[in-house]
Amino acid sequence: MDHSKLPADPAVAKEVITAQSAASRVKLDRGIIGVILGTKDHAPNNVAGTVVVASLTAIIYLAASDSEPPHHEKAISILMSILSMFGGFMFGRSVK
Repeated sequence: MDHSKLPADPAVAKEVITAQSAASRVKLDRGIIGVILGTKDHAPNNVAGTVVVASLTAIIYLAASDSEPPHHEKAISILMSILSMFGGFMFGRSVK
């Protein structure tokens, strides 16, 4: 911390130092993976949201593809199950 940038008033300087150390603690608690997924409060929904988007993308790709291999129908069925499970997780989490 650069003390030359602190305010002249000791009370305000103390508040600045306290706020900066709290911000540093949050950054350390979150970690590298937390930058991507969010804090422990938001990570489950962020992971579920990522799975939902990936599943929807795969379903749209499989449905729009020209070829109809026999496993497309099974893959879409599996992806729809995953989609509904994670959708229920995301929206059911807020209901208590």
